[in-house]
Formats: sequence, C-alpha cells, structure tokens
Amino acid sequence: MGPFNWRGRSSLKEYIRTLALCLFIGMAATWPFELWRHPLVGPALGAALVVAVVGSVMRRLHDSGLNAWRVAIPTGVYGACVVAELVCTPHGWVNHILQIVVFPGTICMVPFLFGVGVFIPNPGPNRFGPGPPETPARTPRSGPSEPLGEEAARMLRRMKRRAESALILRPAAEPSFSKLGGHPDLDDREPWPTSPSGEPLAFVGQFDLAEVHARGGPDWLPDHGYLFVFTLKGGWDVNAWKVIYRTERTAAGSPPGRAGFPERRIEMAPTKSYPSLDWLGIDVRESDLSDSDLEALLDFPDSDSADALNHQIGGYPSELQDATMAPMCELRTFDTDDERLQDPKLRSRAMRNWRLLLQIGDEPGLKIAPSGVCIYFFVRTAEARTGDFSNVWMLMQAD
Repeated sequence: MGPFNWRGRSSLKEYIRTLALCLFIGMAATWPFELWRHPLVGPALGAALVVAVVGSVMRRLHDSGLNAWRVAIPTGVYGACVVAELVCTPHGWVNHILQIVVFPGTICMVPFLFGVGVFIPNPGPNRFGPGPPETPARTPRSGPSEPLGEEAARMLRRMKRRAESALILRPAAEPSFSKLGGHPDLDDREPWPTSPSGEPLAFVGQFDLAEVHARGGPDWLPDHGYLFVFTLKGGWDVNAWKVIYRTERTAAGSPPGRAGFPERRIEMAPTKSYPSLDWLGIDVRESDLSDSDLEALLDFPDSDSADALNHQIGGYPSELQDATMAPMCELRTFDTDDERLQDPKLRSRAMRNWRLLLQIGDEPGLKIAPSGVCIYFFVRTAEARTGDFSNVWMLMQAD
C-alpha cells in the first residue's frame, strides 16, 4: 500500500517506515540541499510530505477501527503551515499567525505521531478492510519440527505428494465481482433458485473464475466465467442448494427481497492444501505410530497465520469429523453409517472423481454457516472442467 493512499489500514511497520522516510526527506531538503527555497520544488515536496504523513496517520487509526478524518484535518492544516513557513518565509502578521500555529502544534504533534504507532490494532477485519497483509494467508511448515518415525515419515511424504493449490477467501478493502453474501449480480430474468419444496434459496456467494486462475487456484475449474452459489438458509433439505455457471457477466437485476446473508467483498490468497490422514484412507488405529508422531501428523500443516475464517476455494476440506465426504458424494448420501463408505475401491474412486469446490466456515459476522458448522460444496472434476455444475453435492459437518 503506497504512502499516498488514504484508504485501508496500515501496520505498525509500514507506519514507522513512512514517518522515517518523510523525516529523512524533510531533513535532507533542509540541509544540505536547501530545497525548500526553490520556487517549484519546495511547495511540491512539502505538499507530497504532508499528504504522505496524513495518509499514514489515517490508515494507522483505521487499523484500530477509528474514523480518522477529524484527526487528519488538523494534522494536514498543521503540516501546511509548517511548509508555508519553510517555503514562503512570509513577513508581518502572516508570519506571526504561522508561528502561533507551528510552535505549539509541534509540541503536540510530535508525541501524537509517535503515539499513533502504539494504538491497539484490531487484528481482524473491520469496516476499513482486512488486516494489513504482513504475511501470506497460510505459510505451512515443510514438516514437523521433531524427527518422525519411519512409518510417520512415509505418511507425511504421501500427504505432501497429494498437496493441491487452494485459495483462502479473505475480506477485501477494494470492491470486486467476487463476494460472499449480499445480492447476486445476475440478470433479473434469471429464475431464482428454489429448494425441492419450492422455498427460495439464499445467495451464498459469487466468484470470478478468471480471478481464481490468475490467483493460482485449482486448474480443474474453467479459466473464465462466473459461479453463483445458493443454499437453503436456516434449514436442511436434500438438493436444497444450487451452483450456477455463466460464461458472460450480466447486468445486476432487482433481487427478490432482502439479502439472505451480509455482504462481504473478498480477495483470494493462494495457499497449499494438504489431505488429512482420514482423507487418504489411513486408519491410524491399525498403525504403530507413537503419540508424538500421531500428534505431529494430525497437526500438519501447522502455521501461526492459519486462517480463522476457514473460507476456501479448492484444495482439501478442513474436516470437523471423520473424512468420509468424498465417498458420500460418490454415493450421493448423507448417511455417515452407510457400510458402503468403507469400501476401499469406492473410496479410491471417489477421491479421484470429487474435488472441494467451496468451503464456508463458521463466522458469526457472515452467518452463512451455523455456529460450529462448516459447509462444503463438492464437484466432479471431469464435470467442472466442462463447466457443468449441475451435480454439485453439499455436505455439512459440526464440531
């Protein structure tokens, strides 16, 4: 984020870096170069420094969830007076007024500028956008820090071989087509999706597949077009969901009634997704893993920056229960006790055929998934490649 951007949020590191740079440029312009006296360079340089400092103060206050305009205006006035005194060197009553503003203003402004840096930030998204992008959405470790036994090491290698590209969905400061909740940007002539019982479905989200590919998302999705996802709100019914694929973007129509969920514009952050032991069909009860090896495998991949919202396109699901989801999609069932789910051939075929299309985690502010529940949309890989999303299967798990 550039120093002249007044929108969004600023981390402490970025804030200190901007102030230090402005201070260095200001001191260099005063001595030895004396640029302030130049009739063109002086005013232009002074205006640029004022804008950069005010923008940095605003973004830093935004990081604490505070509206910064009331603070930025007097800061800008003070900066303009300082520049005027340095550049113009006015005389008479104008000079006295500038000195009245600059001297006490400096006494107050210097501790204020340093004090802004220690404002307690809001680590999560707020009305000014997501938190400052200090680190990637997920940076999984290459493996457990402690040495593993031979069997555990073999399982870990298998997990790494099966790694797939995925996209973490995070709140975005800038608007874009892709979003969760709100109203879909569909033509009003498009029939509104309903459940088998005729109840209107709620709009979950829409996604620009060109952006998905540009961000390094799953290669089995079409490289262009738009997805619109719907599901039943506050209830459950078989086939009470729908995924619409359109190759062209249409003008937004008049939505029927209120939005089902709050609107959240999103950005997509690439990550690597690894299968769990359950997803690979490994029964740890039949292994000789030590407690430490088992714990290391269950916790892999570990990351200090793991995404708490758990919204994701592609990759592997974050299971809350035993991972029988791929075979359940193959059988088109919700019965976790179905004996057919344990068939190794069925499991192998299901894991080849089905991929996670979208995962929506439990986020109270978004309200798509109920508390303690994660929603998963799966699609057959071969069908997704051709743009066919008519057989998407949705599952839910609760912790």
